[in-house]
Parts: sequence; structure tokens; C-alpha cells
Amino acid sequence: MSEPEAEITYRVVVNQEAQYSIWPADKANAQGWQDAGFSGTKADALAFINEHWTDMRPLSLRQAMERDQQPAAVGAGAASGAAETKGKRGWFGRQHEDAAPPAPEPVPAVAEEAKPKRGWFGRR
Repeated sequence: MSEPEAEITYRVVVNQEAQYSIWPADKANAQGWQDAGFSGTKADALAFINEHWTDMRPLSLRQAMERDQQPAAVGAGAASGAAETKGKRGWFGRQHEDAAPPAPEPVPAVAEEAKPKRGWFGRR
């Protein structure tokens, strides 16, 4: 039979993405998980996690979001006052700039000679 949960000692572990979990103290940590420095009952371990893990986003996501916001903050404080335009990602991750479309070219006053229309495969 298994031990009652109140008698099992758990330790708090954390991975490289700063995500927390609990692990039985008598077992080796899973690959990629390190001790966070707390062990106790399940309720105490979960309370520790609740207190210390305030941002559920993975560390890499938080860092990427900070990098994305940083240039906007630097551009806002620029002495020239010129607003920076930041590219957006479209389909397939390609960068494109927010810019006004080019003005259409003026239509020539003299119309060209009408050409006969062709069908789908170039036949008349």
C-alpha cells in the first residue's frame, strides 16, 4: 500500500524556463529540473510555489516580449521626436513595414489602340 500524502515529503523543483513543480524528495530530479530550495508536505510545497511563481509565462517568452517592447521605449525618448516605425510580421514570419501605399501613376491622356482579346490559352 502507498503512504498517505501527508507523510510524503516533496521538494520544489524549477526548470530552465522558470516553471515550478513538486517532486518526491526520495527520488532523483527529472532531467532539466533543479531544486528550488524548499521541501515539505505537498500543501506547503504548493503554497511555496504559489508565492514564488507569480508569472506563469515561460522565461523565454518573457524575455522575447521585453526585447520587443524595449525599442519602442528607446524610440519614445529620442531627442529628435521622430516616431520609429516597427515592422510587423505577416504570413510565414516575413517582415513588412507599415507605410502608405505608393501613389498610382497618372493615366496617359491618349488611349492606346485597343488590342483584340485572347482566350485562356492565347487563342483568338
